[in-house]
Amino acid sequence: MQKIASILLVLNGIAFAGTGVYALAAPAEVAASVGLAVNGASGHNEFLATFGGMFLGYGLYLLAALRHAAWRPGALVSLGVLCAGLFGGRVFSTVVHGVPEFHQLVFGAWELATASLALTLSARGATPA
Repeated sequence: MQKIASILLVLNGIAFAGTGVYALAAPAEVAASVGLAVNGASGHNEFLATFGGMFLGYGLYLLAALRHAAWRPGALVSLGVLCAGLFGGRVFSTVVHGVPEFHQLVFGAWELATASLALTLSARGATPA
């Protein structure tokens, strides 16, 4: 179980950090890929803070947790809760606004699987190695 928990943190750490770097480097491209537009200084500020800074920071936290034993249980729980929230938002959006593009369905499947696995592993006492 510890190995699976570690792999989960590594994969998601890389995914979140990578998305953050990509968003900081090419905000208009990233925004367009999910149906958004970044307009003006305020739009850039908010997009870069959320998709750039928050994603990069969270990804680095997940990766750093692998080196700091005291952070590992919290990292696993936070990953599960965050991905559950992301998935819940996608379900709500699908109900209210209709089925999104295929890649967003893939994101939702990843988020559901990650949330389920992270929270199950955490409840069973798995601590990433």
